[in-house]
Amino acid sequence: MEEPLEEISVPAGHVPVSLPLFGISVQAGLPTPAEATEPVGGDVEEMLIGKPESTFFIRMKGDALRDFGVFDGDILVTDRSLAAGNGDLAVIRTPKGLFARAVTVTDGTVSFTPPGGMPQGGKAALFGVITGVVRPLRN
Repeated sequence: MEEPLEEISVPAGHVPVSLPLFGISVQAGLPTPAEATEPVGGDVEEMLIGKPESTFFIRMKGDALRDFGVFDGDILVTDRSLAAGNGDLAVIRTPKGLFARAVTVTDGTVSFTPPGGMPQGGKAALFGVITGVVRPLRN
């Protein structure tokens, strides 16, 4: 049985650093000529966090969203001020805890993918919409 997400939410407004976003892309194929590496304005925090006062970081536990490119141990950037729409990834609060799921809206009926692990026909409420994922590649 899947375990609920860890409730390690930290308000995004407490992120102490601002990381610059460079105006170059990294090629995964053949090398490209050297490009300027000056910041182009904006930063990673600005890109990931739309509303710092309502954004939280929550660690993913389990593989429920692996088909959506979200894996065990990823950090979910979750905005509590947004309404979930069809195709969004969201954190759902249930009596069993928090679960990350894909949202589907069909003819006004909301369902979650995958459905497993969540209470059937029970109470579920939107905790927040997942707006980004942070994944460390090296321990």
